[in-house]
Amino acid sequence: MRMGEARALTWDHVDLERREIRIARAFSGTELTTPKSGHGRTVDMSLVLRDVLRRLQAQLAEACG
Repeated sequence: MRMGEARALTWDHVDLERREIRIARAFSGTELTTPKSGHGRTVDMSLVLRDVLRRLQAQLAEACG
């Protein structure tokens, strides 16, 4: 995943159960665009990343809840 793609992620792009992240857009400078390839793609996430994201999601829910 490219840095601009990572910056454009939102939680609805993340599937923790399937361990997948959908890359649908990217930041190029300050402009939100399509990814460099011109179309979206799905990337796998590691078990470690899934666990970190689950903890982060729980912390955010607690802080906002």
